Amino acid sequence: MDVMRRMAGWFLHLCYKLESHYVSQISIKNWIWVWVVALFRRLSWWYAIPLSLAGLLLWTGIMVTRRKGDLLFEPAPLAQNQDDKPPLRAEEQVAGWASGLFAVEGKKKYLINEAAWYSFVRTREHIVMAHIKRTRFLLLAVSRRDEAGWWYVFFEPEHVRRVETGYVSRGIGTRPGLALTYWPEGERNRMETIYMAFSDVPTTLHILADLRVDVSVQSFSPGV
Repeated sequence: MDVMRRMAGWFLHLCYKLESHYVSQISIKNWIWVWVVALFRRLSWWYAIPLSLAGLLLWTGIMVTRRKGDLLFEPAPLAQNQDDKPPLRAEEQVAGWASGLFAVEGKKKYLINEAAWYSFVRTREHIVMAHIKRTRFLLLAVSRRDEAGWWYVFFEPEHVRRVETGYVSRGIGTRPGLALTYWPEGERNRMETIYMAFSDVPTTLHILADLRVDVSVQSFSPGV
């Protein structure tokens, strides 16, 4: 993955932090706009314009993190023999990190690089479970209490439309992983993509072997 993609991954992760951490119930993202507006009235054009442009750049980055998760992912083959990787056992959990649209109790949230576990139940429904902890950012800002806890993605094998291997940005680093595009239950005309990163290539291939059990072979990208 080139330097520009690494920097884009870092920037998107920063924007995600700015949107999901709060001071006095106001996100850092919105505080930035308050500061920009206040300073714009007080500073000369030489300072006001660059600050406004910086605020606009951050706002654009936040919008992009919501809609362009593919900027986190670089498709690539994972060069190891896949034939000797066994599929998972029912309810076995594999740790990693996930980015995508998660839900819990009627709430939805786009997560980026949160700790997550991949698994499936005996009916072969697949589950990605992300756990959000309350965190502090820039000393004073904290994440919301009501967003802490478990968030989920559920999908059936027949809902999967595309599986790609590659590398997922985590800050300025990368991890091997998968991009999995599926349609949510009852919403066949809408596609979602979840990006899963794992600690190493063998773990990623372990997940890939499990998906091969019952996901249509046509859903795997060439070379996977």
